Amino acid sequence: MNTAVGRGEERILVLAPTLADATLTNSLLAKADFEYKICADLDELAAELSRGVAAVVVTEEALRGKIGVLIDALAQQPQWSDVPIVFLSRSGADSPAAVRAMELLGNVAILDRPVRIATLLGALKTAIRARQRQYELRDRIAALHRSEERF
Repeated sequence: MNTAVGRGEERILVLAPTLADATLTNSLLAKADFEYKICADLDELAAELSRGVAAVVVTEEALRGKIGVLIDALAQQPQWSDVPIVFLSRSGADSPAAVRAMELLGNVAILDRPVRIATLLGALKTAIRARQRQYELRDRIAALHRSEERF
């Protein structure tokens, strides 16, 4: 299950804990017409972050004991970048794992599992809009620098 669609800046990276979760997520995101990539493991997700991303979806189980890999990958992002992360938690937003994710990862939205489809899709649309604003700001800053270099 390794589906990649469209430009990197508009895609969602997904790290699901099981093949069944990856299959279900693949079906859901394809039906909703999102651009996405299902990552086989955290190392693949970390590598894909450097190729552009609109948002990341991870589960509590997928990060257990490996959150450092994602922290390191996020630290490699440009200074303007604040990648939105949708964190799916079976234990709720008050769980130690969710609290730790919010503290360490930054721009995190916690959703309780099982999650309603409309809730997940709404959270992803919101994350994508926020990320698009970041890319617009990046482009404006780059244009300003080019303009300054001409003078």
